[in-house]
Amino acid sequence: ENSPCVIGEALCCGLPIITTNVGGIPELVNDNNSILIDAGDENKLTAAMHEMVKISHRYDRKKIAEYAQGKFSYSVIGQQIDTAYNQVLSVQ
Repeated sequence: ENSPCVIGEALCCGLPIITTNVGGIPELVNDNNSILIDAGDENKLTAAMHEMVKISHRYDRKKIAEYAQGKFSYSVIGQQIDTAYNQVLSVQ
């Protein structure tokens, strides 16, 4: 997937994540909510997992959730879809 649902779901719950630098994923995350690694790099994944265990308490879970809900909530996504539909319909 270009944008796995599990990323938005975890972030909406305030969970920091480890994810790969592929597709549209880098557009969804930042240093305040994730550790981004290159795909296929098992050593970096292992290091990121150890790092997350050490620093997960430093992440502001409330801010992660607020940020994610501003990007992924039903009302935000619904408004984006409504805007896109209205733009298509007005082109006629």
